[in-house]
Amino acid sequence: MPPDAEDTTIVEPPSEAVTEADTPPDPEVDTQPEAETAPEDGEPSGADPQAVRARKEYRARKKLEAELRQEREARIAADARFQALDAHARERTAREAAAPARDWTDEEVQAALEARKITVAEAASYIAKRDYKTSMQMQAVREKQDREERTAKSELAGYAEAVPGLQDGTHPKFAQVKDSLSYMVYTLGLANTTKTRLLALREVFGPLAKLQQQAESQRLTRNRRDGHAEVTGGPPMGTDTTTHDPLAKVPKHFLEFWQKRGYSREEMLAEAKYITAQELRDGYRKSRLDK
Repeated sequence: MPPDAEDTTIVEPPSEAVTEADTPPDPEVDTQPEAETAPEDGEPSGADPQAVRARKEYRARKKLEAELRQEREARIAADARFQALDAHARERTAREAAAPARDWTDEEVQAALEARKITVAEAASYIAKRDYKTSMQMQAVREKQDREERTAKSELAGYAEAVPGLQDGTHPKFAQVKDSLSYMVYTLGLANTTKTRLLALREVFGPLAKLQQQAESQRLTRNRRDGHAEVTGGPPMGTDTTTHDPLAKVPKHFLEFWQKRGYSREEMLAEAKYITAQELRDGYRKSRLDK
């Protein structure tokens, strides 16, 4: 080799001896077969203990789910049946409440007895109670009719007292009462009873209470005119009492009012009885001053 030639030989370092003790051990590999897992919607398979346990749990879970599903379906069906029965019961109750209650006839009681739905004692007891209830209802109706009849007669007597000439037919409106009664009986078909006659009187004369008030007012007016009320007191002491004319003590404005109304002397004397003593004294004093 020429002296200037470059040596390209690769010199490797001396290698050390590698012993078995310096070699790291291989990782241990678990040679036990892994438990096979089943998909979520399937039953686990395998024979190892974990697979057996998973399979048992899976079967228990599926059984519990089935029982819960059956229980839920049974509960839903029971609720539906209950709602249907409840609706039927409500409908029947409403129908029975709307239908008028009635008593069984003797034929219906006999039919139930022959069908052995009731006993002989029950049939006899039912008939006795039914007849008693019927008699009590009829008695209540009769008592009500009697009360209405007495009330109507009392009101008729009130009309006869408040309307003079009604009983003997001399009242001017007596013919109207007869026409009204004839219309009610022959046209409307009402029975000619006390209540019908009372209706005719009400139609012609109005309510009895109003007639009674008018009669009382007329009675008081007659009493006043007949002199049941008298004027007390007199003119003050020391006044001139030589005049004997009762109207001389009446205030002037009363006399003027009566004259405008066209009162006669008798009517003026009747009205003068209701003038108070104070008004007489004031009127007398004023008439003296005017003179």
